[in-house]
Amino acid sequence: MKASELSVYWNKRLEEIPTIKSSKMRLFSVLEDDQADLKDIERIIAGDPAMAAKVVKIANSPFYRHEAEIGSIHDAILTIGLDMVKCLTLSMSIIETFGSSRAIIGKIWEHSYLVGILSLSLARNKTEGEWLFSGGLLHDLGKMAFMYLEPALYAPLFNDHWPVVEEEQRLFSTDHTYLGEHVARQWHFPDGMINIIKNHHNPCNWPSATIHVVDHVIHCVDSGKDPLKGLDGVKAFLGKNYNELVNRVIEHYTKNSNIMQDLF
Repeated sequence: MKASELSVYWNKRLEEIPTIKSSKMRLFSVLEDDQADLKDIERIIAGDPAMAAKVVKIANSPFYRHEAEIGSIHDAILTIGLDMVKCLTLSMSIIETFGSSRAIIGKIWEHSYLVGILSLSLARNKTEGEWLFSGGLLHDLGKMAFMYLEPALYAPLFNDHWPVVEEEQRLFSTDHTYLGEHVARQWHFPDGMINIIKNHHNPCNWPSATIHVVDHVIHCVDSGKDPLKGLDGVKAFLGKNYNELVNRVIEHYTKNSNIMQDLF
């Protein structure tokens, strides 16, 4: 099949991906408003038991250090912050859209949350933190699309390792960065987030390079490989503090991986 025919084929298949119709998107819309009233946010979360349980669970995790147990939605929101609530809302909406009955989908989300949280810890300011967390959370959106469209063919790739782009190309003549980019465009995600989803394996700027490093370190540590190898392509985007940033990711993940995995 020619490249142009492949593009038409996959664009047609991507039309099978449903739009996000989750009630949680109402909360996301409210959170997008800088003037949003905290009471309105609390009321919407209280009306969604799954969302409320997730927010309180995360607020009580060791990741957020506090002395007393948090029981109220109000205190939980104040503990984790509205940016985290916004990202959780978006991710849970996507989970509902794709479905989460398969163990592999859970595996993809666990990894995505880890990338998001570790990337957030590298942010140099609040705005950058939101982009990095959201981008990390959704960088493997295309893998979820593959699982939705071709579960019988894609699932076996997870049997003994994490699928790589080259395997996807051999099997489907495309990869998860292409699918992820196009799903993100269908769902009208911001350009900055689309850029991260599209380029996290071939970084083109600081955010995509940061997500690439975090993603790479997690996979290497989990598989017993040297995380310092295979990162030459990102040095130009991370500047003179490249080594320091990579070592921070390695240290943070090795020390806190169990805590972060328990978050979700």
